[in-house]
Amino acid sequence: MDAFRHTMEVVGTAVDAIGVLVVVAGALYASVRFLFHREQLPATPYRIYRQNIGRAILLGLEFLVAGDIIRTVVVSPTITTSSCSA
Repeated sequence: MDAFRHTMEVVGTAVDAIGVLVVVAGALYASVRFLFHREQLPATPYRIYRQNIGRAILLGLEFLVAGDIIRTVVVSPTITTSSCSA
């Protein structure tokens, strides 16, 4: 059981890392697109930039939430019953 918990801890951490990478890569992509392809964008460049940043943040947050859920549900459950002695 300890091996399973350890594996799920690693999986949860990996999913968190993917979430961070998605946010960073998405922000870099949006920034490069904003800086170098402004004349090719169909609408106002700033609006497109904000939309791209928002997409990256939302997708990254989905991965971060999934990592938290994995670690919370699989790794952290500690339901114990203890009897109080008075």
